[in-house]
Parts: sequence; C-alpha cells; structure tokens
Amino acid sequence: MRPAQAVQGYKIAWYDQYGARHLYNPDRPDMGRHVIMSSQTLDKIACGSGMSAQAIIANVLRVGGKCTRIDVAADIRNSKTTVGDFETEVANGRYSCRARSAATIKQLRQTGQTVYIGSRQSSAVMRVYDKAAEAGAGGDWLRVELEWKQKRAQIAANGIANTECLATYISSALRGFVDFPALPVWRTLGDAKLYLESGRERPQSASDVWLYELVAKHIARRIASGEQGTWGTLAESVIAYLPECHRDIVRLQSELEGQSDRWKHE
Repeated sequence: MRPAQAVQGYKIAWYDQYGARHLYNPDRPDMGRHVIMSSQTLDKIACGSGMSAQAIIANVLRVGGKCTRIDVAADIRNSKTTVGDFETEVANGRYSCRARSAATIKQLRQTGQTVYIGSRQSSAVMRVYDKAAEAGAGGDWLRVELEWKQKRAQIAANGIANTECLATYISSALRGFVDFPALPVWRTLGDAKLYLESGRERPQSASDVWLYELVAKHIARRIASGEQGTWGTLAESVIAYLPECHRDIVRLQSELEGQSDRWKHE
C-alpha cells in the first residue's frame, strides 16, 4: 500500500498491492469508495486472486455500486494500417457512427498521432492512436480505445458482467460504435483490454480548486521570483504531516479490506 493523490472531494487515497487506486472521505460516507483500475491492475488481480474483470464488475453491481467510467481497447498489429487511414475514412464519409458528432480531432504529439471520433465531452468517445510510438517500441501497432461514462458506463458494466467472452464483447462494442467498411482490419480486431473506474464521480471540490489553482500558482510565483527556501520549507511542512495521514490511510485500508472480504464470501 502506498499513498496516492486524493481528488474529486475525497480526502484520503492510496494504491493497493495490485495498483488499484482507492479514494475515500471519512467525513462523507455517502460518497462511498471510489476505485480506479487499469487493465494491468485487472490482470494482476486475476493472477493474484483468480478474480476476473467480469467477477469484479459483477460484485460492484451486486452490492449496489456504480461504474462511472469504463474504457475498452483493442490492438491492431502488423496490418499496415495507419492512424491516417482512419482519419481519411472519416473525412471521406466512408463510415457509420452512433455518436451524434463524428468529427475527428487530430492530435499530433511526440508520441505519435491520435484521432478522436465523437466528442470528448459526451458519454462515449473513441480514440485511435499509434501505440508503438507511445510505447517507444518499433513495429506496426495501433490501439483503438472506446471510453464510456456515466449511464453508458453502467450499461456496459451490465453487459460485461454477463458476457461469456470479454474479448468478443469488446470488439463487438468497438465495431458497434463505429464501422469502417472499407478497412478490412476493422473486421478482425485483435487483443482486447478493459479499464475500470467505479464509485461515485464527483466534480472537483472547492478545496481542490483552491489548492491546485490558487495555492500552486502562489508558490510558483514565489519560487520564480527567486525567494530562497520556499520549496524546501513547504516540503518539510508536508513531510511533517505524512505520519498522521499515513495512520489514517492504514486504519481505513484495514476497515475497507475487511469489507471487501465480506463481499467475496457473500
């Protein structure tokens, strides 16, 4: 267990042994516990405890939890298809899409090109990007990701919890969101992955805004002005409070692990 940054109005956050990020506010039990799991975390849980992604989601739903965001992805390898090919298909209207807005947004970065299909503010958006460039690896490797939020995420959670084959469900969901009939590779999407965020999604709290916008800006100005000792003094103050925060995290971790054990045996 190691501490993590608390956001969205939660006061305490930590990473468990699998890498899942837990957020909790002891003063607001109505907010519940917010948990974020990457595909790597889900793989580690499956190897360490034998609990699959479907079983995790099923447990969350069974105890009344909600999935506020789910990302699914499939890899396209050694196909000689590029991100630009997808952009061209959309630009020429050779596609069909369930999104209200199917405009593409081309983002050029040092790690390669990314095309977004749909609005990033909507409940569903797809990304196609050069995974090989992002990973710093050679070869022909694209990744297609579909992000669901809010109600769409909850609907997807029910589907994932009840599917017999996760990879088939994900590839079908990707093709169901958008279809590229002129791209043969779209019919045979590769390895599928799932990313999970469960709990209650909350806007950034007033204290978060104060800390990350006002306080951070003030500290930056003092350091930029050459004021000596500002950063060191601040770091010392933060470190002084760590033991107290760590004790709170350990206590809550113990309580919540006991709750998780009860979920497994119910």
